[in-house]
Amino acid sequence: MLDRFGARIMLRLGMFVWSVAQLFGDFVTTLQQFLVARIALGIGEALQFPAGAKVVSEWFTQRERGKPTDIFVTSSTIGPARSHRFLPCSCFRSDGEYVHHHGRAGDCGVD
Repeated sequence: MLDRFGARIMLRLGMFVWSVAQLFGDFVTTLQQFLVARIALGIGEALQFPAGAKVVSEWFTQRERGKPTDIFVTSSTIGPARSHRFLPCSCFRSDGEYVHHHGRAGDCGVD
């Protein structure tokens, strides 16, 4: 698919699928909905990594590829590593109801 449609289209499609799956993950109420959202999230992520590598290989010379590749790969690990500090702050719906997520609620002042 990457060679057929190109890296730009696949990156856009991957980001769109990933973003929609993230959005739907907030509204799940059953295990089946959760599994569908997580599978869609995985599909969106699976589209992005090969396309990102292709973009780096096409847009940069072999000598320049180290830093862009480092930024691309590192960002995928730093985001999840840092999100545990901010996730608890999203534990409340607009009506004030607490929603349990993974993370520590004490990080945002909730005891």
